[in-house]
Amino acid sequence: MRRIVIDTNLYIGLLNAGRHEAALFQRDAVKYLSAVAMLELYAGAFSPRDRRIVRSLVTAFDRAGRILVPSGAVFEDAGFFMEQPHTG
Repeated sequence: MRRIVIDTNLYIGLLNAGRHEAALFQRDAVKYLSAVAMLELYAGAFSPRDRRIVRSLVTAFDRAGRILVPSGAVFEDAGFFMEQPHTG
């Protein structure tokens, strides 16, 4: 079975407009929630209803032990990449 981490924009599309269901509900894949996506979802949930929906989603991933927390080294590498000049 494949393991996938779904990007924040797909969750937003599902929660706001019911889009991306095929990607989010694949039966042949084990899904994980990135702690970064969790932060972004909470940051964009302004109403009590929206925060409850996000909390429900986070709780489900937490109970399954499927929340991915990047290490400090991952953030360090990302920061190093971001400071490099980009060409193209």
